[in-house]
Amino acid sequence: MANGLPIITTDTNNTSCYTAHNENGFIIKSNSIDDLKENLEFLINNKGTIIKFGGKSLDIIDQNHNPNKIYNKFFSEKLSL
Repeated sequence: MANGLPIITTDTNNTSCYTAHNENGFIIKSNSIDDLKENLEFLINNKGTIIKFGGKSLDIIDQNHNPNKIYNKFFSEKLSL
């Protein structure tokens, strides 16, 4: 995500909590070769989607996982206690 790439992950691991299905990647059925194949083929045939999903991945990283934002949020909330 931090490299501006789309994500393909499964529905049975914790990586899926970082993925917005059809926004920055795909959450596929665990152990489903057919689901993986279908989504990989979709990305290969829709290069614009790779760019769109990659941009959304960067947005998600910046909004939710930016170290400076996390630091500022932590200390602003901690000081207001």
